[in-house]
Amino acid sequence: VFVPLGGWLHNYHDYHYQRATIRQLLGAESQPAVLRGRIDQPVALRRKTLNEHGTRRNESPWQMQFELSLTAVRMGQRFRNCDGRVFVLLDGRRDSLLPGDLVEVYGTIRPFAGPTNPGQGDLRPIYRRKNLQTRIDVADPQQILTISERNRWRHLPVRLLAETAIKGRNVLLQNTGDDTGPLAVALVLGQRDYVSPQTRDQLLVTGTAHLLSVSGMHLAIVVLMASRLATALRFPLPMEVLWITAICFFYTALTGGRPPVMRASILVGTFLFAMWMKRTSQPINTLSLAALILVMINPEYVFSVGVQLSFLAVATLIVCGRRRMTSNLASGLPDPSLEQEARLQALVDRSRPRYVFYLRAALGLFWQAVWFSACVTAMSLPLVWHQFHVVSPISVLANVLLGPCLFVALAAGVITVAVGMVYSPLAVIPGAICDWMLRWMHWIIECAAEVPCGHAWLPAPPSWWVMTFYLVVGASMIGFQRTRLASRARYGWIALWIVIALIL
Repeated sequence: VFVPLGGWLHNYHDYHYQRATIRQLLGAESQPAVLRGRIDQPVALRRKTLNEHGTRRNESPWQMQFELSLTAVRMGQRFRNCDGRVFVLLDGRRDSLLPGDLVEVYGTIRPFAGPTNPGQGDLRPIYRRKNLQTRIDVADPQQILTISERNRWRHLPVRLLAETAIKGRNVLLQNTGDDTGPLAVALVLGQRDYVSPQTRDQLLVTGTAHLLSVSGMHLAIVVLMASRLATALRFPLPMEVLWITAICFFYTALTGGRPPVMRASILVGTFLFAMWMKRTSQPINTLSLAALILVMINPEYVFSVGVQLSFLAVATLIVCGRRRMTSNLASGLPDPSLEQEARLQALVDRSRPRYVFYLRAALGLFWQAVWFSACVTAMSLPLVWHQFHVVSPISVLANVLLGPCLFVALAAGVITVAVGMVYSPLAVIPGAICDWMLRWMHWIIECAAEVPCGHAWLPAPPSWWVMTFYLVVGASMIGFQRTRLASRARYGWIALWIVIALIL
């Protein structure tokens, strides 16, 4: 049912994308233009990467970018109706721009350019996924005129979220250092434009780039904090479910509603609903539901590498987590002998000295985290290699070491934003904790990036080779995922594919 429906939706989106009248007015070269439209997304602020060059020292160190839904374009001295969406890049800073504003933009319009170097990524599919037909470069904030209009109240929720995000960004930057502030803004609010290119490269080669993308891990930490607060306040179950759901969707909207965090939000919402209704929640079915909802929202998400990696990682964790369950796989019921052995082992562990007990427990958690990290790295390696031309085995250890730091830094950052909006002097303490933890994380990332043979830039394997890898792994999961022979064959295939690909 959903395959033809998804195909129809994809065709529907493509039809409206192609028929936008702004596409008919575009030429192959840049040309001056005056556009009129409404800002329909929060405005992003970022630092320029070329500001240190001599010819740019007198320019503003900031850039702003936003998406504009067109209503008219000026042809000569008259405006004519026009539809489509435009990506606006402004040199300078103007914090008063908010979603819902009707603006008039003077700049240079040009089509999105393709890659100019071999192996360079093509950004045009990303803009197409956002339904953007073209871009306009604006040299000065004064070249954007705000037109007063009465319909801003229709965008009131989005405007309030944008204002909250701006205040949260300012609170984080005020209570963290110059080096850690951009990381804090990316980690807590999902605004990655502050992070320097050097730090982004280090995150990429160490396989930790997902730390800057608000995803299920970030949402899980926020949900855990909300759950602990609900428990402390003794909320009844219905109120606790509503409270956590509200926090979950508010944080999703505040961070931009990107597909990874939307997927996590759907997972959490489904789990809470199942708990409320006292029904069992099947992780794979819930993950599939999230995928279907995202496809209904935007069929182009199917072709997004970020969405593919997000679902691949979660599915890998779900499958690997099943191996930790001590159950009789044939009957589906607990094995009495295994259960008795586990109880005896628990008694033996408790009879040991306390420090030995905690040390063994910590080592067990560490090796379990290493196992999960290795599985996710192995399963995502072909896709990451194909898209980004990098192989980073150091990511297995780096992600394990950064996990506890991420929990503390994100929790402290969320508290910093919440407290800073109420009474800013109290935000100093959680801000200092967030700053210190981010410095520690940055040091780990820098060390991991310098480890010999920790990563390698390599030519990407062909698409058919990557597809073969996932088709074989997927075929081994159909009906035979719990047999020992299938597991060994699967591990052998993964190792064989990686070795042959590295040699080639």
